[in-house]
Amino acid sequence: MSRRHHDEDAGNGRSHSESRHPVIATRVGLETLVDRLLDRAEIGLDCEFHGEGRYQPQLCLVQVAWDGGLAAIDPFEVDLAPLGPLLENDRIVKVLHAALNDIPLLVSATGHPVRNVFDTQIAGAFAGQGATPAYTALVHNLRGVSLSKKSRFTDWTVRPLSDDQVEYALDDVRHLLDVARALRDRLSRSGRSAWADEVTREMVERAHTPRDRDRLWLRLGPHKGMTSRQLAVLREVAAWRDRRAEAINKPLSTVAPDDAIRQVVFDLPETVRDVLAMRGMQRVGSNGAEGLLEAIRRGLELPDDRCPPVVTVPRRDDRVDAVAHLLTTALKARAGTIGVAQTMIATRDQVEQLVAWHFGDRPEPADGIALLTSWRREAAGDLLLSFLEGHVGLRVDAASDDGVALVPLDVSGAAVT
Repeated sequence: MSRRHHDEDAGNGRSHSESRHPVIATRVGLETLVDRLLDRAEIGLDCEFHGEGRYQPQLCLVQVAWDGGLAAIDPFEVDLAPLGPLLENDRIVKVLHAALNDIPLLVSATGHPVRNVFDTQIAGAFAGQGATPAYTALVHNLRGVSLSKKSRFTDWTVRPLSDDQVEYALDDVRHLLDVARALRDRLSRSGRSAWADEVTREMVERAHTPRDRDRLWLRLGPHKGMTSRQLAVLREVAAWRDRRAEAINKPLSTVAPDDAIRQVVFDLPETVRDVLAMRGMQRVGSNGAEGLLEAIRRGLELPDDRCPPVVTVPRRDDRVDAVAHLLTTALKARAGTIGVAQTMIATRDQVEQLVAWHFGDRPEPADGIALLTSWRREAAGDLLLSFLEGHVGLRVDAASDDGVALVPLDVSGAAVT
């Protein structure tokens, strides 16, 4: 099909052969769709993208669902800016699955934030569907439908898209609103709606937060033994690599592997030849090497008071590890009882944080202790405190899914029957 023929058909509501759900490929078609959806209370959204070998994933298709309709939008053919007011509209609920992946792509493509989000993956984790439930699993469990995986690894950058590809992509939103309704019902009956809403708001905030290049060096540990000046160089070099990767649209490791970036701090190359002689730096090229050398100079010339402080590793309290292991088991039992994914409530590090705070004579306020804040305290924090205080214990329970159960203890430490 010629480009002109393709556009004319799309403008008339037809494209990609005679697909039952045509792909929108003109501005008029997109604006018509947006006008149609602005009075809806809820829409479903999903994105197909291609991330392999890129710094920024390439948005390849946007699928939209509403009660009674489906549509796919081709960003290769039409500017998605008209979609922005729909995404930003606070009155309209946007239902997505694993929205943390899609929101940045939609924001970049439209120039608008995505507001009022319901994430079915997060909701599923609070509704007894596992820690990170797949969309196909939710559709099967809640709707009794098995989705095809025929085009799971398709190349969404190739045009034209076949009808099978379009239908496969639309399957990602075809049942999305029904799944959301089923999850809302379960959350409402269990009293977990507010918990899921709070985690969703936190996720949406993260999705809209720009990348902080001044903190990328923190991922390049361990930092033990590095001086404050070396850490300053590491910070500048990590930021340089990120800018370079963005400029050439390649993964960070394509520019230089982590180990090579760390080694720069110790070797401090002075010339382009020095850089290119380093292991892992051969692909940087002369232009890239010049940028790296400039980053090193910035780190070396930075005033002392603007360099990161030396990283000190606190002395390990062996009790923390042992008790955190028990507390993690208690958390798992509690999560099973309330039907919420354990990892949604707290990570192992957050459990250790609570134990260390307890052994540190429980200083107040307990700022930064995740399990003692907001819904997490209600979900498990108070119960885990009771465990640490000896008021709650664990016992083997063959009838439990986890093989253990939490039981209250009396002052003597015996289980209360």
